[in-house]
Amino acid sequence: MVLSKVRLADIFFVKRPYENKSYFGRISQKHVDFLLCDPKTMKPVVGIELDDGSHQQAKRKTRDAFVEQVFESAGLPLIQIPNQRAYSRADLSATGDAYCGAGRRNGTVPVLAPKADLQPTDAVPVCPKCGVPMVLRTAKQGKRPDSRFTAV
Repeated sequence: MVLSKVRLADIFFVKRPYENKSYFGRISQKHVDFLLCDPKTMKPVVGIELDDGSHQQAKRKTRDAFVEQVFESAGLPLIQIPNQRAYSRADLSATGDAYCGAGRRNGTVPVLAPKADLQPTDAVPVCPKCGVPMVLRTAKQGKRPDSRFTAV
């Protein structure tokens, strides 16, 4: 499934959004040109950026570096394709096949695993809803202040 002009905040989320508001602001204002998703689960497989002449400007290079860092930290590949007047269907298919070619042949698109260094360890509990490693926190108020609990 190909989605166009997808906002980063619709793909990624910020841990502890109330504590990291500036990061949410940064991802909510940026997008990728296309996002390839598994058609059955709508899980993102690869992001695609079309790089035109504006990507040579210093401000745009900073933005591109940030977007690359976001994709890399999530273990999701990002393809950058130079902008052209016309595209070769064969070239685009070959590029797409590198990420989901097996899926085209057997009807399922493989979901890429996150990088090894992003995998949660056994010692760190993982949120059952979203799969994000949880952190240990201490209650400041309520029935049991100073008690410890895990949260996203």
